[in-house]
Amino acid sequence: MNIKAILPTLVLIATFSVANAQFGKIPTEATNAFQKKYPEASNVSWKSRLASYKAEFDMDKQHYTAEFNSKGQWEKTEAKLTYDKLPTEISDGLHKSLYSNWEFTEIMKVDEKEKDTVYRIRVKKTDLDKKYLFFSTKGQLIKESRTI
Repeated sequence: MNIKAILPTLVLIATFSVANAQFGKIPTEATNAFQKKYPEASNVSWKSRLASYKAEFDMDKQHYTAEFNSKGQWEKTEAKLTYDKLPTEISDGLHKSLYSNWEFTEIMKVDEKEKDTVYRIRVKKTDLDKKYLFFSTKGQLIKESRTI
C-alpha cells in the first residue's frame, strides 16, 4: 500500500480519537463524587481531559476548579484567591521573601490528595521574569519554579 494514501486517513482517525476523548461524557462516578464533596457549588461546568475530569464552580463567593479521575475519585481542588483573602501567615511569608516587591498576578490555594495544602502565587518582575512561589500553610516558601 502507498503510505501517502494511508496518511490522511490516519490523521483523520487520530484527530477524531483525540476530539472524542476531550469531549467525552463525564462519568456518573465523577459527578456524584463532586456533588457529595461540594453540595453548595453553583455555576458548575465540566471539562473532559484525557485522564481526568475538571469541574469549575463557584462557592462561598470564590471560584474553584476540582479534578476527579475516571473512577470518580477526587484528585485536587484549586481556589482562586485575592490578596485580601490570604491567611496572615502566607502574606507575612510573602513579604519576608525576596519577591515582596514583585507584582502578584495570581494566587491559588491548592488542596491535593495525599499532599499538604499549599498556596501557589505567581509573581512577575518583568514580562520575561516570572515565577511560581509555593508556600506552606505556615507561610514558609517551600518551592519556586518558572513552571507549574
